[in-house]
Amino acid sequence: MRLRSISSLLVACFFVSLPAAAETGPRIDAPKVAAPKVAAPRATPKLSNEAPPVKPMNVEAFATGTLTATTGGGQPPTRTLVETQHIKITGLSRGAVLHGSVQAPSEVVEIPKPSKDGPVRSAQSLKKEMRRAVAAAGRETPVFETTADVDSSKDPLRIDTVTNPDKEPALLVHAPLTIRGTDVLGRRIPTARATVAGQRTQLATRDLGEGRTQTQSTGGMVTDSAKPWVTKENLYTTPSYVDDKNRSVIKVLGLAAFPRNAVLKFYNKRMLDEGGHDVEGGITTFDRLNASGSGDLILPAIQGDRIILEVTYPGTPYTSNSEATSITFKVPFRKDVKDMKPAFKTNSGLGYFPVAADD
Repeated sequence: MRLRSISSLLVACFFVSLPAAAETGPRIDAPKVAAPKVAAPRATPKLSNEAPPVKPMNVEAFATGTLTATTGGGQPPTRTLVETQHIKITGLSRGAVLHGSVQAPSEVVEIPKPSKDGPVRSAQSLKKEMRRAVAAAGRETPVFETTADVDSSKDPLRIDTVTNPDKEPALLVHAPLTIRGTDVLGRRIPTARATVAGQRTQLATRDLGEGRTQTQSTGGMVTDSAKPWVTKENLYTTPSYVDDKNRSVIKVLGLAAFPRNAVLKFYNKRMLDEGGHDVEGGITTFDRLNASGSGDLILPAIQGDRIILEVTYPGTPYTSNSEATSITFKVPFRKDVKDMKPAFKTNSGLGYFPVAADD
């Protein structure tokens, strides 16, 4: 009886454990349905910061005068001078803002002094301070301010001004002109510098009747010329010393002491004959000043020599010769500077002293 019950239980377990497929037939999977594609969000285009490169401008400046003279007819002669300035600039984009100025006499350079209580400054640091001091002493006289209304890479920008007879011209021939500016994006345009030139002379004569004649001369020869200047307080010299060629020489240094386009001539009186002619190499010319009107040079001299410094502007087309400005100074005696503290020293240890007036 017990054996039969166990057999019945085994049969029941067999049927219970049969897979469902045997009861329902073969399994059929549902077809796969692809998920709908969702478009990725469109990215906003990145704005470009690229802009045309800043190019230097080219500047030409001219000053011309028109002198009208009337004579004859039993009347007193009359003379009238009208001066005109012309500036032509190329290489600009429309909308550039420009400022023009003429270099003016510098103020006295404040020589930086070494700090006594503060940290010791390096020679390089003092050199940077000296450059800042020289730049701070520079002066400019404004001439014009304008906005470019043309694309001067195609059409030159022209600035014309007329000076009334009773007013000093803003631009004189030989004058050092500086133009600074920014483009429409506010980027700085490289500074341009030029020397004001003249224009070819033209003559015209007209008969006014009743014995009166009018003569008109136009060009750079009849206009006023800028006069060069010297800021003597910015001029320094060393005592005489022996150089590597066994010559007795001095070093002369000007810090923003001259117009930047000036020509300097040093005349050593001891080395000239009675007529002022050079007989021993006593005339030294220097024309390599930097933008601030600074420069240093070496010239032959011994202690006690008297030096004439003549400052002129170089020859400029269609203009009369530049006026000259001159000063005279003497080379210091060693005994006079022995106990003096120099304004500053060179890398080789030479001391620079303010030039002394010729007694």
